[in-house]
Amino acid sequence: MSALYNELAKVYDQMYQQLFDYDREFAFYHQQLQNSAAQSVLELGCGTGNLAQRFCDTGYDYWGIDLSESMVTLARQRVPKATIHAANMCSFELGRTFDMICITGRSISYLVHNQAIEQCFSSVLRHLSPQGKFIFDAIDAGPLFSDFHQTRTDEIIVSPYRRLSRSTPNLTTGWTWDWASDYYENEIFIGRDEVTLRAFLGEELRLLMVRNGLTLSQILEKEAYAWKDAYFIAHK
Repeated sequence: MSALYNELAKVYDQMYQQLFDYDREFAFYHQQLQNSAAQSVLELGCGTGNLAQRFCDTGYDYWGIDLSESMVTLARQRVPKATIHAANMCSFELGRTFDMICITGRSISYLVHNQAIEQCFSSVLRHLSPQGKFIFDAIDAGPLFSDFHQTRTDEIIVSPYRRLSRSTPNLTTGWTWDWASDYYENEIFIGRDEVTLRAFLGEELRLLMVRNGLTLSQILEKEAYAWKDAYFIAHK
């Protein structure tokens, strides 16, 4: 698992509150729930609970799971009334269904093998109510890989933290790349995160969903702080 979500969980929490527009993210999911008069929501990859807090404050029956125990601990502290479990999005079993299941924060990028994605989609299908929606955001492989042939570097500063990242193409398991990031606090090195991430083409996601009993109904463009991505909306 990514070090960012374990040893660096508190750093993630502080940096991403400024990198992600959680109010705008929540507004999108809130509208989707209202459109179908839905009340229950399951968030896969709930992180430190930034969206969980907004769902609960608005009165939704909210559950969340995350693979990182460190993230779950912070999320439970932030949103005591939420139901949050440490679990794998590929193999969770919660014993109930939900009106909406969402994978947020482009977390599907960490499922670099088709087998893992199919396991995740199969788990989603088991937990989705008959008229429920499944929504996730994914990075678009087209614009990312059209000229991505060598290592790229970038720097992000969210005081007191600084992140220096290197992205290197690695097509072993799909439209994937290796992402290595060094984190600094007040210019003192505090940790390194190394992980392989995956981007997707729309048609491969559609096929993976069909194979696992899900129907893609809509793709919506999404504004993001890095990389072009989109929302995918599906149902049974």
